[in-house]
Amino acid sequence: MKPLFVLLIMIFSTAAGFGVDEDRVLSGDMSIGKRYLFPSKILDADQRYRVLLPMSYERNPTAKYPVLYVLDGGHAFATLTYSTMLSHYGFGTKVPEAIIVAIQSNNRFRDYTAVNSAIGYDGKTAPYLRQSGGGETYKAFLKQEFIPHIEKHYRTNGYRALLGHSIGGYFVFFDMLSAEPLFKSYLSVDPSLWFGGGHLIEALPDFSGGILPSGGKAYVSVALSGLKSDDPDVVSYQRTKLPRVEAVQDYIKQVNTGFSMKVDLYPDEHHGSVVPISFYEGLRYLFEGYEPPGIEKIANDLELVARHFDIYSKMIGVKFIPDYRVVTDAAMTAAGNGMLDNATALFELNVANFPKSIRILSQLARHYENRDREEKALTIYKEILLLSPEDEIAQRKIEELSRSGQ
Repeated sequence: MKPLFVLLIMIFSTAAGFGVDEDRVLSGDMSIGKRYLFPSKILDADQRYRVLLPMSYERNPTAKYPVLYVLDGGHAFATLTYSTMLSHYGFGTKVPEAIIVAIQSNNRFRDYTAVNSAIGYDGKTAPYLRQSGGGETYKAFLKQEFIPHIEKHYRTNGYRALLGHSIGGYFVFFDMLSAEPLFKSYLSVDPSLWFGGGHLIEALPDFSGGILPSGGKAYVSVALSGLKSDDPDVVSYQRTKLPRVEAVQDYIKQVNTGFSMKVDLYPDEHHGSVVPISFYEGLRYLFEGYEPPGIEKIANDLELVARHFDIYSKMIGVKFIPDYRVVTDAAMTAAGNGMLDNATALFELNVANFPKSIRILSQLARHYENRDREEKALTIYKEILLLSPEDEIAQRKIEELSRSGQ
């Protein structure tokens, strides 16, 4: 895990401006994603949320993406974003590009809880819980208003995951164990399963089994540094955390054959510090099996990458197409190794999957030119010009290739 923390330090150091000469800092603010307000009729209030689109979203206008819905969006958005970036840049394409939707509750202890209970984790009355019990209403908001809104306005592929921490992690369990789960997969960070006296655990035998989506997964982290506390009350509470999570895990094993759950323990992390590593490891687990074969193998075996994603799609129950970055790298590797027919087939595969991507069309056009297939290159540049009439490179190439073909 050392590379993860090195990269995190680099990211946060850059953000803080450490070691940067002031006269070299560019003007302007940097922002991640966009912020919106959604007017909910069910909740009778505007709901704040943020959306971060994948880097390729605009470049590949026909591509569809999985959606990661993260609760407590104001706090967790940046952490999830960094975790996703690290999965791409630090350790390759272990997770697919995804749309991140971070939604902020106006009252998390009301919206994320399923029953009304003012008893805190220590068994004492907690005033902040007096309005608890709005979980069913919040779930109705997600199902009837918010998720349809996201799927209407963004290109999604049908894969939805819900991520939450603390009481948000409790809501993750609440939806996962309900009669109608809304998501394919779940990530729960140090969930507050103590809420309501552990009522979700006590109600396990009453839940109808076999309803979780086949191919779906749940990742749960448990922070246990409190076991080292000198406070016996803290130690006593900490000892209840793992058995509750394991009870759910055992239940899922009994009633679902196509849904899996992984639990990771973090004995040196506390309730707050466990979040970044949980998002990172959790995403890797939720998308386990996505990572494509090596570039050299794909370059040598034309059917390998398509076969890999077909198998993964069937396993998870949602269609995923070959990652364009992987196919591009494999095509360039094949070309560099003199396997020009393989390179052509891989570039053409990318165009078949992303027919309106100017970047991917341009790659194929240049490859045709390098192979002296000028007529095919001319056809591709004309397609680019139809998509982008102001594309100066396509205009110039069409003129050049048209003259040379006379």
